[in-house]
Amino acid sequence: MTNIFTAGMGKYWVWFLFVSQFLIMNPISSFARSLAEKTILVAYNADKGVLVPKSDIGAAWKDDINFGDSSWHLCTGRPGGVGYEKGSGYENMITLDVGEDMYQDGANPNTSCYIRIKFMVNGEDLQKYESLKLTMIYDDGYVVYLNGNKVSEANAPATVAWNSSALSAIEYSQPAVVDISSHLDKLVAGENLLAIHGLNASTTSSDFLINAKLEADSQYSGDFSSSNLPIIIIDTHGKAIVDDPRIEADMGIIYNADGQRNFVTDPWNHYDGKIGIELRGSTSQNFPKKPYRIETHDSLGADLNVSLFGMPKENDWVLHNPYSDKSLIRNILAYKISNDIGRYASRTQLCEVIVNGAYQGVYVFMEKIKRDKNRVDIARLDEDDVAGDSLTGGYIIKIDKPAGEQYDGWEGENVFYQYHYPHPRDIKPQQQSYIQHYMQKFEHIMQTGAYDNPDIGYPHYIDMDSAVDHFIINEVSRNIDAYRLSAYMYKDRDSKGGKLILGPVWDFNLSFGNGDYYDGWKTDGWNLDHLIEHTGKDFSPPLWWKKLRETDEFKSKLYTRWTSLRQGNLRTDVLLGYIDNVADTLSEAQGRNFRKWPVLGVELWPNWFVGDTYEEEINWMKEWLANRLVWMDAAIDEYKTAAVKGAGRASNPAKFSMQQNYPNPFNSSTIISYTLPNRAFVTASIYNLNGQLIKTIVHEQQHSGSHTVVWNGVDANGKSMPSGAYIYQIRVVAKDNTYNKSNKMVLLQ
Repeated sequence: MTNIFTAGMGKYWVWFLFVSQFLIMNPISSFARSLAEKTILVAYNADKGVLVPKSDIGAAWKDDINFGDSSWHLCTGRPGGVGYEKGSGYENMITLDVGEDMYQDGANPNTSCYIRIKFMVNGEDLQKYESLKLTMIYDDGYVVYLNGNKVSEANAPATVAWNSSALSAIEYSQPAVVDISSHLDKLVAGENLLAIHGLNASTTSSDFLINAKLEADSQYSGDFSSSNLPIIIIDTHGKAIVDDPRIEADMGIIYNADGQRNFVTDPWNHYDGKIGIELRGSTSQNFPKKPYRIETHDSLGADLNVSLFGMPKENDWVLHNPYSDKSLIRNILAYKISNDIGRYASRTQLCEVIVNGAYQGVYVFMEKIKRDKNRVDIARLDEDDVAGDSLTGGYIIKIDKPAGEQYDGWEGENVFYQYHYPHPRDIKPQQQSYIQHYMQKFEHIMQTGAYDNPDIGYPHYIDMDSAVDHFIINEVSRNIDAYRLSAYMYKDRDSKGGKLILGPVWDFNLSFGNGDYYDGWKTDGWNLDHLIEHTGKDFSPPLWWKKLRETDEFKSKLYTRWTSLRQGNLRTDVLLGYIDNVADTLSEAQGRNFRKWPVLGVELWPNWFVGDTYEEEINWMKEWLANRLVWMDAAIDEYKTAAVKGAGRASNPAKFSMQQNYPNPFNSSTIISYTLPNRAFVTASIYNLNGQLIKTIVHEQQHSGSHTVVWNGVDANGKSMPSGAYIYQIRVVAKDNTYNKSNKMVLLQ
């Protein structure tokens, strides 16, 4: 009977037994109490008293916490290092320069440097500490004392005098982590002293560097019996998750709907089944918090399309691992902006993840970029689509690092284009030839004087509205990888428009000020211009971007689109309010995340700003974004002249045309595009299927060229319209002609 019951309950029963056993053995504990909680006792940027002695001052400086050091130099603020650099390499790691006292050009130089760091330990916390770890950044040697007791040394003589030198010259490469848990008993409740005797190789050494961090691990004091976020549990049954090949595992998702708590003891009520799982990403794989790609499978290991967190059914998913992005939300914010302005980006869901019984922190569950009617909605390319209109689409290509799933593609003018769809294993030679030839013709015409000819220039190849939106998203965020890495574009069949559309956007870890290179921290200046000028051979933006954004049409559309968006989805208060809402949702889970990964207050590549708390990280990002929007307002206002005079040669099409709205179906807003061969009076209106007028969205004289208008799903009184089909109609009254055209669109609330 027991065997039948156990088999029937499956993983629920195994999980229940495991958690119950743990709770019985630990009655005041919960599932995650076995995890370690890290406490930073001394941060890299801790205040330091610093002295380069000119004579022997005795041992009290390292033994006595009350030693008088008020006359010593004070090192305060980030990055916190003490040292000097006569060449290059350590400049960005040094807060207090002591070269005047240690280098040969100074008066009475000395190779020894004394550092005193006072820190507090809470008595209650002290009882919980189980281990102690010292991390040293040094060049060339050191001796460290904790409350007068020597706890660590490196490259130091056996007997250390007041003016000792390091045994040899070394070059710092990475922090040295030393387990000093055997000295836990040297800590006291209240004020403590970490004293460092830094050692240089000689007074002619070109550099010197000392910095330290002290951490204690204790029994986890948080409670992960439940969360306000969904909980994802992955069990690989002892197998390691690697980059390749994908392995089979079990996954359970506990999600009791929005607003309800999720308990680790709850049934796996949102998903309970098989998955294929592997590591994903490039740089992000190097973080201790790992990124994953997941495929949902049936019991036989075949792909299984499922709807998770209200997202449309599919089988390809991603678990994104925010690590150096300490806001935890930069990708979510960028994708929201894209979706809000009518450009598909991956849907997202914040969650907390457990892998093989170990808590892994806050993750973002999201859709993988894929051809699908609910993702990148382009025609399916089958193996027999090798001629005619069916050969012309759909394709997804990307510009990225030479890594990842099924890497293959072709060389462009200054970039390597990769096949994303069809996959390299599936794409046929005729399809390869077609998309390569299309991009080569586009690149070639952009390098000629006919690049803006309305019949053979860029208007024939690329959708300018998508280029403008792509530019806006990547410039608002100042994404360091923009245009040149994780840069997707797609092309549908000629019968469906057939132009190259830029997007979907992807990978915004290095955005919204989170970057210390390529001016990623600055709120002024065009990101595209800086990347074109400074990236060189380090994955530069495609050559055609420079000419495209210099056209009058681009400037005109950018001014019009930006002005419109700044009155709606890109209002400063809207964006900052969204950040506040997400941060509030994370207020509980972020604490667990940063106990698991104690990176707050720690400079990780490529952080420009390092906040000591989550609140500081969020507030800094909000301030950065507000300042960025102000700068862009002023910069784009300079394009007003281009908007007034029109879009130049490229904006004079031969005849009136109106495109299918995008996206369609849509949720919050959709874009309607049309072209005018001459100046005309335009009326654009929305009707229901009964022919009743819902709203007039354009009623004005307009210049010739390409135009876009956005409908946000509300009627003339600002009331949201219900889901259903609607008709949009454009009536154009020109000097000699009158045009009328209507199309159907679908609103899904």
